Amino acid sequence: MVEEVKPIDEAFQLPTLQQDELLIDVRRIEGRKTERQTPDDRHDPFELFMVCQIHSCPLFEIRYTLTMKGATVVLVAGGHTHALVLKEFQRRGLVLSDLIVISDSEKSPYSGLLTGQIAGIYADPEIYIEVERLTRSVQGRFIKDAVRGIDFKTRDIETERHGKIHFDLLSLNCGARPDRSSIQGSSAYAHAVKPTQAFQQEFNDFLTKASERVPVRIIQIGGGVAGVECSAGFRRRLDDLGISADITLMESGPVLLPSHNRRVRRAVLQMLSSLRITVRTGEAVHEVREGQLLTEREAIFPFDFAVQATPAQPQEWVRNLELAHCGNFIQIDDFLKTSHPNVFAVGDVAKNPHWSIPRAGVYAVREAPILCHNILATLSGSPLKSYRPQKRYLNLIMDGHGRAIASRGWFYFPRSRLMWWLKDRIDRGFVRKLNTL
Repeated sequence: MVEEVKPIDEAFQLPTLQQDELLIDVRRIEGRKTERQTPDDRHDPFELFMVCQIHSCPLFEIRYTLTMKGATVVLVAGGHTHALVLKEFQRRGLVLSDLIVISDSEKSPYSGLLTGQIAGIYADPEIYIEVERLTRSVQGRFIKDAVRGIDFKTRDIETERHGKIHFDLLSLNCGARPDRSSIQGSSAYAHAVKPTQAFQQEFNDFLTKASERVPVRIIQIGGGVAGVECSAGFRRRLDDLGISADITLMESGPVLLPSHNRRVRRAVLQMLSSLRITVRTGEAVHEVREGQLLTEREAIFPFDFAVQATPAQPQEWVRNLELAHCGNFIQIDDFLKTSHPNVFAVGDVAKNPHWSIPRAGVYAVREAPILCHNILATLSGSPLKSYRPQKRYLNLIMDGHGRAIASRGWFYFPRSRLMWWLKDRIDRGFVRKLNTL
């Protein structure tokens, strides 16, 4: 016999329920029984119900499935934020009855492992988050397709192969890519580090032919953290393959990593020197031709493989959306909402004009619990939570040879195996957590 339990709408309010919070009053349990209750019309048009499995023991468990009917929630792209939202749905046992994820790939690369994959430290499958599996684990529908545009008046998403897909609530996590238009000829003769899968294929094709040219000449355009790590990764990979290479890192600004403290910049320069990587600062690339790179100083640099890792921009279809923009990025408020009341945007595709933060995966990760809360809160009519980005975060800059440099604001830790162990543990753990269903 199970004594009377509270109505569900009194027992909890979305979206703050945690799986380990027992908000149902069960005083005595004998036998085993399943209770199912439906809230009153205050939540209309969304129906919420809880399934409780109660076992015949003094300590009991409650497993619940929360289903929200009547709204189509669409997540466009499987970036870090969306992957973490899906994982949180799974952890809580939440099921949105009409959840759709649209992405051009079943798997999403984790940016923290990409340069390690370039170096040959990680195999290709190790760096990917299995977005399709995550979607199906919460009974969502995964659609492999590319988005071409969105009609916000009719709330339809235009895709390449599946036509129009309707949404009631939408979240965009499409990321950004190096701005190809900023350098003449780069789209034809240079290789952008994103999209990742295309770059991996292009780099692998280059490696199969590299032994025919000795030494090979690689130019890395862009001296941010990604450019530094890519250069180090190229050196490790080519050395392991026994391929002689001249690697040059080109930065338009006067120094590498200007947002990092002087000790970090000095350590990075020493690291690159030890890896036989030539650094050229103050060299803004003006044009890329076949086998040649021209700078604004009219200097010419020949190459066999040129890589672009310069500041990123959203894709053209994102820039053309009828939403408020901040630069070319989708403008969002403190609640991660766009100028459309039913549309969120997160990650590199979005920008809040009141935040002055770099494009980094750590911010996308920190946005995930806020986005999860606000999606559920919007559906249930509950208050939204605001997101406050952190001012500083830990950067672990790998050298491709089992060591890394730590940087955070004024903090600096020299290149060491300890810092590489920490980076490897964090990055592998992140992917493992998302892929463990």
